[in-house]
Amino acid sequence: MLSLYKLTTENAAHYYTDDDYYTKSNGVKNSIWWGKAAKELGLNGPIIAEDFKSLLNGKDPSSQESLVNRKSVSKDKKMRPGTDLTFSAPKSVTIMALYDERILMAHKKAVDSALSEIQNNLSYTRKGKAREAFKIDNIAVAQFHHNTSRQISRNLAPDPQLHTHCVTFNLTKESSSNWKSLSHDIFYQNSKYIGMLYQNELAKNLHELNYETQISKKGTFEIKGIDRKIIDHFSKRRIKILENSDGSIKSRREANLKTRLSKTYTKEDELPDIWKKELENLNFDHRIIKKEKILKKEDSIQKKDNSRQLESAINHLKERQSVFSQRDLEFSVLQYNIGGVNLEELRNDISKNKELL
Repeated sequence: MLSLYKLTTENAAHYYTDDDYYTKSNGVKNSIWWGKAAKELGLNGPIIAEDFKSLLNGKDPSSQESLVNRKSVSKDKKMRPGTDLTFSAPKSVTIMALYDERILMAHKKAVDSALSEIQNNLSYTRKGKAREAFKIDNIAVAQFHHNTSRQISRNLAPDPQLHTHCVTFNLTKESSSNWKSLSHDIFYQNSKYIGMLYQNELAKNLHELNYETQISKKGTFEIKGIDRKIIDHFSKRRIKILENSDGSIKSRREANLKTRLSKTYTKEDELPDIWKKELENLNFDHRIIKKEKILKKEDSIQKKDNSRQLESAINHLKERQSVFSQRDLEFSVLQYNIGGVNLEELRNDISKNKELL
């Protein structure tokens, strides 16, 4: 799943420091720079707090020179320095990651895949008085990997929740060597699509690890075999938000901010054992989830007929609208076949489909 949050210079710096994402000398725990623009700036490996803050203010971390012409960027606390794209694994995936560390890598690979799609096909800058959109292919992203949700009470340990914050900065480099602002509107317009790309890649990666998945009615998926009561037990934060909202997206976002506590639980090393003990009390046995038979890699991926998927998606869209984009079509295929879609092959089939010419 994907959630998007607009950042301002003020709230971003406070959010990421108040939650102790930084260490003063060794960089940010469980973090990494990503993207061609980040490499252009010499940013690699773990994130250093000072470098992160420099980019929030539109400055080169090395020279402290302004990269983008943003008037009074340091004085305007409402200026948008970037967007936080947060990719969250389904709860069943988070639970199984407690027992299988390979799942964390499966999640990270899925996040990188979604970011690659953004960088290659969903990144634009605007030029001229008409503010025309021009496609570019480089972005700078600060990734922060976390494994807990927010606490609902300071007396309770947080629930497990595998997720990655991808702070995508408001800058990109043109071929002319000039730095420009990155258009972030397209991220919001395609948030469901981006989130579905992540889910499809994550499910595919899990299939390669011999986990079966099943698609839910809400357009997401879970690992097959994990009871709903287990998932609900570790969804206390989500339940709290729903209890304080009317169910709409806007209301849920407001409830999220209203009920959010800072991450104050300090015994992080003890959390996995606490969660496993809770699962044991719920009679959960992780050993029965993974397939007993080790399948060959080519058989473990749940392959389906792309042509049949495509035909079904076309018919589905035609029933609701006369005109639709390729991205609409891809989303429709992905939505009903999470984990069973090879995006490259799908796009090749779309290009050959005479019905779409």
